[in-house]
Amino acid sequence: MRFEYKVHYMSGLKDKYVFQGAVEESAVESVMNRYAADGWEYQNTIVNPYVTDGENFLKPSFYLVFRRVKP
Repeated sequence: MRFEYKVHYMSGLKDKYVFQGAVEESAVESVMNRYAADGWEYQNTIVNPYVTDGENFLKPSFYLVFRRVKP
């Protein structure tokens, strides 16, 4: 069986790694239900940990990983 994967960014400001606040549960549910309707199954969450750019303390970023069987 061959799979394809999709990654969905869930927090902060994309490509800036600055924490913007908590993600509402309903937003997570909405994303998961939307992908499930298209045959995607949740697999894992990738977390980019706290880092610094030398001046600012930057918070983690979260990515939801989904997969489905290739059509």
